[in-house]
Amino acid sequence: MTEERIQRICCVCGKRLPQLTSGELCNLGSGTIMSDGSIIYHCIGNRHTPEQVRDSQMGFPRFYRASELKSQ
Repeated sequence: MTEERIQRICCVCGKRLPQLTSGELCNLGSGTIMSDGSIIYHCIGNRHTPEQVRDSQMGFPRFYRASELKSQ
């Protein structure tokens, strides 16, 4: 096994999340524990709406152009 920490990314936008453990990310509000025990990760704070996180969980990808991100 390696000593490298796992790099987690946001399930909505693909942004890299801080190098923290899964428990620390959940405590910060960046991880959501699913009913099957799996954890999905998303950006810390209110960057994404709960609907965007839910849609990414259900497999409905939402991609934006870079020019559209400024208006959000």
